[in-house]
Amino acid sequence: MSIAGRYRHIIKLGEGTYGAVYKATERDTGRIIAFKRMMSSSDDEGVPGTAIREICLLKELKHDNIVSMYEVLFEQPKITLIFELCDCDLKKFLEDQPLGRMDPQTEVGPGLRQMFLGLQYLHRRGVVHRDLKPQNIFLNLHPRDPPGGGKGDGRREGERGGSFGRDPRSRGGAEGGVRVDSRTGGPSGISPPAALGDSLPTDQTRADGGGKAGPSIDHRTAAGGGGGRRLSIKLGDFGLARVNNIPVKKYSHEVVTLWYRSPDVMMGSALYSFPVDIWSMGAIFFEIVTGKVLFSGRNEEEQLFRMFFLLGSPTHESWPSMFTYPKVRNRLESLTTLATQLYHAANIVDNKSCKDSHNSLHNSSCNQDFFFDFIKKHLIESMKNGCCSKGATSGTDHSQLPGVFSNPKVNSYQLPAELWFPNPMLDAFLAETGFRDAVGDDGVNLLRRTLEYEPSCRITCDDALQHPFLVNVQLSSAGIMEQLERDLMNSLQAAGI
Repeated sequence: MSIAGRYRHIIKLGEGTYGAVYKATERDTGRIIAFKRMMSSSDDEGVPGTAIREICLLKELKHDNIVSMYEVLFEQPKITLIFELCDCDLKKFLEDQPLGRMDPQTEVGPGLRQMFLGLQYLHRRGVVHRDLKPQNIFLNLHPRDPPGGGKGDGRREGERGGSFGRDPRSRGGAEGGVRVDSRTGGPSGISPPAALGDSLPTDQTRADGGGKAGPSIDHRTAAGGGGGRRLSIKLGDFGLARVNNIPVKKYSHEVVTLWYRSPDVMMGSALYSFPVDIWSMGAIFFEIVTGKVLFSGRNEEEQLFRMFFLLGSPTHESWPSMFTYPKVRNRLESLTTLATQLYHAANIVDNKSCKDSHNSLHNSSCNQDFFFDFIKKHLIESMKNGCCSKGATSGTDHSQLPGVFSNPKVNSYQLPAELWFPNPMLDAFLAETGFRDAVGDDGVNLLRRTLEYEPSCRITCDDALQHPFLVNVQLSSAGIMEQLERDLMNSLQAAGI
């Protein structure tokens, strides 16, 4: 039966690289679903390889923290993937919060734990997501459990596959609990990616402060903030995912949206594994706590400069594999040029003659965000403390450049003076952005362990779930009966009963 014969109220939600995303209602059950329809290109042999990869993965992935795929329909040259429809994606959710972030008391811990549970499930099955970002993380919102009831240990629940709550669409009904906006006829507050995760917004959406796409959903409740809601979080959009144990000579370098991309990928790593997802999780962790993007550069050079400045410049000890990557030398040359421009821009506070240098960067995104303000502040403090002179941008004297104090850390890679930051500024940055106050020492430690330069040194999902910041986080056990019922129905259907 065709899509039109099986579904009604079909509404187009958006269009991405590999196909259009729609919302529809099943005629027989009333269940509201999302579907992605793709066309095979004329120069391709049948279905696009990206689609086949996504299908093969999603058909095998059954977990509460993974977007469910219900069915695959082949209507050559079209292929249609039927998915559950979530309320919104994480990017849209954060945009709609008054402070642009999750509630640190009630949502950050449970939210991050669910993300790691979903990622742990993928990694245990040899799957590297490769494109983790807020647009590819999806949420369903539920009323919070009554006090004293419906709570269980999150670790046991994640392992046994229990549900985190009733899906409002699973019991049928014309709208199945999804709000419909009278202006558009579509589900209120569902940005196009929420239907499946085809990442329609660009990387720069949050950088330029642009308007929100589509009508806003009120994620708050009468209880105020996060007090009356419970978040069910799912990972989705596996168009770039790879199964780790399938032998492939090289992977594409252009994976993971720039802001969530690990330094090894930016240096040209071609054979990477689970740690690329862990770095992305660290960046997302910071974002849900503060409402700010951790590394929001316009390009890979800006990203790497921000990493060097915050985490300290890499050394043999912190990143032993750095010079094994093919792009490292070209990146360092470009970084040196960028750093010199930034130093000139910072010097204008004490040296009006540098006005032209400052104006040349005035319209740069690196001069339009809180991170660049943070860099300038600490460069100026270094100058006032005599640690950096106005002429220190010549690249010849390490002792005059910012962050260089009586520190025993050795520049073992002999990085240019402009790139040598032996004193990481991460602690100061986490204090100024409110991250430390929100999550404490345990949260800071977990973040640090996701942001190790050396991929093999990053924390694993298993260890993250046992980390002091997450190990005692409890997730709701409400909905276990619904999960058991769903499993039973799936078993009966598979048996032809």
